[in-house]
Amino acid sequence: MLLTFGDETKKRLLHVVSKKINCLRCNKANDSMLLDMQKGVKHKDALHIACAITAKCGYFLTTDSGILKKHFDEILVVNPLDFVRKLGG
Repeated sequence: MLLTFGDETKKRLLHVVSKKINCLRCNKANDSMLLDMQKGVKHKDALHIACAITAKCGYFLTTDSGILKKHFDEILVVNPLDFVRKLGG
């Protein structure tokens, strides 16, 4: 079944989602800055990692060799191919 929304509902949904995203950005800005300084990770990468940690993800998948060399206590950084291999057992 395909759900369709009217324009007003779409506007309200977009408003709620954008508020949540902005809250996450604000709340995680300090965490990502700490990752920048402590781990030498670029700011945008640090923000992604901080969001994954906040969401309590077990893994952060990346092909960025610089990030793959880093160690984070809160999350495992893994290459996507290695992750799939690990799941395949």
